[in-house]
Amino acid sequence: MPSRAGNSSRTPVPLHISRGGSPAIRHVTAVYAVSLGGSKDGVGTVLIGTPKGVDALAALLEQIGVGRSEIETACKVLAEQTYHQIPRVKMTPTTLRRLGR
Repeated sequence: MPSRAGNSSRTPVPLHISRGGSPAIRHVTAVYAVSLGGSKDGVGTVLIGTPKGVDALAALLEQIGVGRSEIETACKVLAEQTYHQIPRVKMTPTTLRRLGR
């Protein structure tokens, strides 16, 4: 029987991506804030990265384990809006440790 701790490490959590600026911002140089958990207003979220540029954002999302189609959707949404949420991302302790380096 799997341990409860093992199951909780794979519990899906929301991933929040935001960027400052207007829709006319240059996405090659935009800085994105990627946070995990909590609600949209930032309560209970943990910042896991601040990639600069859409290519760096896509690389970080891929490293986290976000699927290619979800990455493409996020990049398209963020080209027009300043916030996007991926509602169910499964994070593991190994992934979190790797991001902490």
